[in-house]
Amino acid sequence: PSTAPAAAEPEKPPPEVLPLHEDVARLLLEQWRGVETTFELEMKKLLRRVRVEHREMINHISSSRSHFLEYLHRPDSKQKLLHAFQARYNSLDNELRGLPQTKSELHEQADLLQDELWAVSDASREKAEEERTSIVSDSFMSDHVQLIIVSFVGMMQQEILRFQATRAILRDYFWYRAGRNMPEETPEALNVIQMFMDDAPDIQGSPIEVDEESNSKLTDSDKERLGKLKAVIDYCTNFLFGQQGEEEEIEHPLMVKLAQANKIEEKLMRERNKRVFERAKFLVEDVREREVQLSQSLDRMLGNRFKSEMEAIKGAITEIKLAIEKEQRLFHNLVLKVSDFIRDEDSLTYALPPPVPPLSVLEEVGPYRLSSWQLLSLSSWLKRASSTGVITVEILTDALHKAASIAGMKILPVEWISLPPSKLRAFLKPFDQTGGNLVDWRRLVFFLAELPTPKEEDLKGIIQDLQARQLSLTSVPMQEAAQVKFWFEHATPPSTTGADGRAIMQGRDPQRVKEAILLAFSNGAHEVCMEHLLLYACAGEKVEAMQRALRIFGGDEGKIETVSLSSPLPSSLLLSPRLVSSPLVSSSPLGF
Repeated sequence: PSTAPAAAEPEKPPPEVLPLHEDVARLLLEQWRGVETTFELEMKKLLRRVRVEHREMINHISSSRSHFLEYLHRPDSKQKLLHAFQARYNSLDNELRGLPQTKSELHEQADLLQDELWAVSDASREKAEEERTSIVSDSFMSDHVQLIIVSFVGMMQQEILRFQATRAILRDYFWYRAGRNMPEETPEALNVIQMFMDDAPDIQGSPIEVDEESNSKLTDSDKERLGKLKAVIDYCTNFLFGQQGEEEEIEHPLMVKLAQANKIEEKLMRERNKRVFERAKFLVEDVREREVQLSQSLDRMLGNRFKSEMEAIKGAITEIKLAIEKEQRLFHNLVLKVSDFIRDEDSLTYALPPPVPPLSVLEEVGPYRLSSWQLLSLSSWLKRASSTGVITVEILTDALHKAASIAGMKILPVEWISLPPSKLRAFLKPFDQTGGNLVDWRRLVFFLAELPTPKEEDLKGIIQDLQARQLSLTSVPMQEAAQVKFWFEHATPPSTTGADGRAIMQGRDPQRVKEAILLAFSNGAHEVCMEHLLLYACAGEKVEAMQRALRIFGGDEGKIETVSLSSPLPSSLLLSPRLVSSPLVSSSPLGF
């Protein structure tokens, strides 16, 4: 007999998926925005607090180093002891310094001074050691490490609140879409900050383990605090991930998606927790490394300070012993400036005899002739008497006669004392080129200097030098003019040494003669009219002097502006036949 096939079970209808109502969507969105905004603001505050604490610890290390350095540079009584010894030593009579018993006594006093200075240094070192110990053992760093750990616990608190709120929003969303009633209650918030401060038994962890090869500078208290932070993180993870809601219908596809979303949040939570712990450990290790460097720096500063101080004391005693052996006073002030010994050469404890001034060079120029110093003095005096370069014959005759006759002035050679005013007037008369009883005293200075006749190439070279420096020939600064090489500077007269060791020059000093010539052609602004000076150097017979000036100032074409010659022409280019033909090699260069 045939059997009828069993009836197939009817298929279950697919789970109902409701559309999300607009009001529900708006409510969930506002909740999510509120959670994220609160999380962001609180995390910024905590991160800012961590940065502030970290910066304060770094600044504390820097200020501790600076404070200790200032402490090491505090003055002590060594300088007073050294000054007192120096005063006693300098008060000793010079006659007693050479006695053997005096030297022996002074050496003993120097050794005693060294022992006293070392005793002061040892006492200062002990106090510096105590100061260093107080800096290193200060609880400032440990207290602020604790504040940093508390800030990271606060970050964990914000992660917990955010995780719980996010999971509640996901649950409400998927439950509403699945047609399930959304629960009105919310999961109880976990307050880990209070648990951490109260040392709750649930978060008592063991100190973290550190790899010895990492050379970590963490202290035992740091390891305990970081171990406690890790225990907080582990407790929060187990607590949050172990929470179970109502039994979910895994068959519903939306519940599957809810489970997947929760898994993603759990993974993100674990990664953030790991980063929180690593950052906390890094910051604590960083400040501890800096603290170790501070301790090492203080040790080096302390050692170098007193090592240098010992050397400074030895240097001071050596200076004293050398003075004892040389039978000399300690003229300069001896200074022990912290760890340096200084012989202050700007500060004298005893008046030094002034050094003997060097002897001036003596010039042998022959009778009636003026030395370079006399030329410079005469040029300066005439410049003050008449800045225009022109003076009456009578005034100049009277002035030269008085200058020669007054003892001690030495502006003119001693042979001029015997010259009567009539001969001086006759000597000056040829310098009156206009017949108006006026003398060109610049030509007089040129004549008395007995300058050699310049070559045209020398004068052209001076003009080219000034033009290359872009200087006007009519107003050359005195400093620039002094750098010009004149034709009479090419050869310096030979010198010998007298019996008294004084140098004797066979002629005039070219440099001082140059100063006299430049002064004669300068103005009140200390500018030299080089154009007039060179025209005076061209002086000679009328036609020859004019041709020479044209060639020098006008170039090969012989062209020159009239204004360049009009001003100094009468006195600079023209000389009387008497002056041109005066024999300078005679016994009297003045022609008397």
